[in-house]
Amino acid sequence: MQLKGRLVLLIFLLLPVVVHAQLDELKRRLQLAQQKGVSDTQTVNLLNRIAEAYMLETATDSSLAYADRAMFLARTIKYPEGKADAISGKSKCYYKTGDYDKSVEQALASLKICDSIDYSAGKAVNYNLLALVYLSQRNYAASGELFQRAVAINEQAGNLYRLCSNCFNLALLHAESGNADSAVYWLNRAAVISEQSNNRHMQVMIANRLGEIYYQQDSIAEAIRQFQQVINDTSAGIDWELSFAFSGIAMCYLQEDKYEEAVRNAEQGVAIARRLKTKWDISRGLAVLHEAYAGMGRYDRAYNTLAEQKRYNDSLFDEAKEGEINALHLQREKAERLELQRSNELAVQKNALNRMVLLVIILVALFLLVLVIISFRNNRRKNALNEMLMKKSADISRQNELIEAQNKELAEANHTKDQLFSIIGHDLRSPFSSIIAGLDILRQSELDKEEVQFLFDKLHEQTVATSAMVDNLLLWARSQIAGTVVRPSVVYMPGVVDDVLSVLKSSITEKSISLRHSSDTAAFVTVDPDHLKIILQNLLTNAVKFTENGGSIAITYTVSRTQVSAHISDTGVGIPAHKLDALFARVGKDISTPGTNSEKGTGLGLVLVKKFVDENQGTITVTSTPGSGTEFTVTFPRAQI
Repeated sequence: MQLKGRLVLLIFLLLPVVVHAQLDELKRRLQLAQQKGVSDTQTVNLLNRIAEAYMLETATDSSLAYADRAMFLARTIKYPEGKADAISGKSKCYYKTGDYDKSVEQALASLKICDSIDYSAGKAVNYNLLALVYLSQRNYAASGELFQRAVAINEQAGNLYRLCSNCFNLALLHAESGNADSAVYWLNRAAVISEQSNNRHMQVMIANRLGEIYYQQDSIAEAIRQFQQVINDTSAGIDWELSFAFSGIAMCYLQEDKYEEAVRNAEQGVAIARRLKTKWDISRGLAVLHEAYAGMGRYDRAYNTLAEQKRYNDSLFDEAKEGEINALHLQREKAERLELQRSNELAVQKNALNRMVLLVIILVALFLLVLVIISFRNNRRKNALNEMLMKKSADISRQNELIEAQNKELAEANHTKDQLFSIIGHDLRSPFSSIIAGLDILRQSELDKEEVQFLFDKLHEQTVATSAMVDNLLLWARSQIAGTVVRPSVVYMPGVVDDVLSVLKSSITEKSISLRHSSDTAAFVTVDPDHLKIILQNLLTNAVKFTENGGSIAITYTVSRTQVSAHISDTGVGIPAHKLDALFARVGKDISTPGTNSEKGTGLGLVLVKKFVDENQGTITVTSTPGSGTEFTVTFPRAQI
């Protein structure tokens, strides 16, 4: 482990070498130009290339400074292409640091210059930048349209470097929208282009994104291989991608419950992201750290990490920034419409002047035509504004729905917390008090052998029951907070029943219960085996718990073409009618009932049973008559063997 840590440190130190070498050469050439007193288009291009190199290092302050110098010089020598490139360079910096509103503002300013001089290469760069911001808002349709525009321009120009970037970004779009096959297609296309152009930076980025896709498809080993390839590559020199790779490999280790490995890699990813001031990467690494700390039981660190991640998420894209971006987008659309209208009006006026000397009637006709066109355009503009207002209203409605959903989730979380504290305060305190009291008697009293054995038996019984209560409590709390992960497989249900009954054998014997288990060789089901064991363990434990001494329990099966049902019936005390409706929905002392031998419970077992049955596409029903017994029927899809 120590050697591996030293290798990672060595890789981290060597990564900036390539970009620094390029920077040193560019700065040397700039210094020579300044010594000669040259201030021409080549100097502007050098300044823009230096800004681009600093941006690749995520040294955004230096990148912005050189971009400002390039913009000032380009304006001085009247070089609009250089000015457009400098402004789009600033847009890239702001995008990398998560300042999306500033990024859009600069991209639109650059695009306006490109449109005025028909600068195709500059248009492609700005289309790509705007598409990335749309992608951050999950506006996939608008993002895809702009990426395709950039691809068309760069394909026609034969610009492999920028075409590779466009293909990579299209892969990001499809990955974000859940279309993994299309994402892999565009990544492979980008990989071919990067090989042709020897673009090491892009090859590293492609490996990172492939690792992300394999992780989402649960191909953890392949994902780790892709991320490790980025970490081991010392030639690309992109710290931003190194941070992404460390966080990505941490996510893989988290998936495999290797919490210490996950924490170690996530901390390195966050450290690099903090140095680079890339908010998105910081937030991503903190999310992994939060889950890893929670898995290790370090809940204080997990809570602090979660709170910090939320602050970064909130700062990435709040409603104010979204409003500014929409306003800038509307400003661009309005400018385009005004430009088109101005061009049409000039054309109409020119035609009118050319024909005025020929015939007054033609002049009048043209004048009337102008009025008709203006009226038509005003009406169309009014309709467009109305449609825009309707869209804004719909957006506000969606935001309100989202807020209501979040409030509902918060209320459910508070309810879960209250239930946890209620159970801990009322149902777990009593058994622990009994255990402590029994231990005090053993420590302070002089008892004969039979009394000690009796007391040990009761303490063991109380401890086992309390352990089961705590297990159910933890399972229920984890399912409430983190959700349930289902891993279905083919399971022989009578075999699981036999396993559970072997654990309950002593309780069944102690209560002299008559047990009948009618196995069925066809009772194979498709279900998560761990969930099935928890379901049957709770149902059979309840059957033993609520059956009187000398009673009976029967387990039988019904097998159809598509389903298998297990019937668990007992001759116990039954369930009152007023508790049947709340049996699978409520927990705590209001729903829990002591067993026939005063066995304690939390009321959590049947809530867990219902949740796991639903998650595995099954059903559960109950019929009960107080004083006569209860029958639970649980049904799952039959496995096709």
